[in-house]
Amino acid sequence: MGSKTKTFNPGDGGPPYRCGVMALVFNRQGQLLACRRAPEKDSIRSENSWQTPQGGIDEGEDPLTAAFRELSEEIGLGSDKVKLLMQAPTPTQYQFPDFGTSTDIIHMKYRGQRHEWFAFLYTGNDIQADVSFDRGDEIEFCAVEWWPPERLVKEVVPFKQASFQTAIAAFADIIAELKKANIATPISTSSTPKP
Repeated sequence: MGSKTKTFNPGDGGPPYRCGVMALVFNRQGQLLACRRAPEKDSIRSENSWQTPQGGIDEGEDPLTAAFRELSEEIGLGSDKVKLLMQAPTPTQYQFPDFGTSTDIIHMKYRGQRHEWFAFLYTGNDIQADVSFDRGDEIEFCAVEWWPPERLVKEVVPFKQASFQTAIAAFADIIAELKKANIATPISTSSTPKP
């Protein structure tokens, strides 16, 4: 989007943090939707980089609105396929590591990112049929799978792991309730979407 991204400046004279959202999508069994980064997005990360939909908050934009927007833009899930469960009580933030020769404008302008976290329930029946990766000029992800939340904490790039751990802990009661309820929903675990 062409809008200006909201920033957070801790007032220590250093670069600001980029304000953003993380959207965690759970199924009715308490599994978390893991999204594999598209190859062109992995040039400064690992070849097998997994995370969840995320993005910047535009100036004047409500964080929840930004979370719904990112879900739609990055994996094609609209409000008809997800329901808000809760927002984490506090944001997390992390600093970018030294990416060396990276020309990514985000890494050049900001010291790191500060995220608001949202938990959503997937209300559809077949995630592979509902996701879509070709949503415009940039393709963020190329595959999705349902994982235990703790697996994603281990698989996400190291500089984000502490933030993911904090968020998963904040959503622990919701995850436990979903597992306890164990409402049957067909789950497709294939790592590639249907055409």
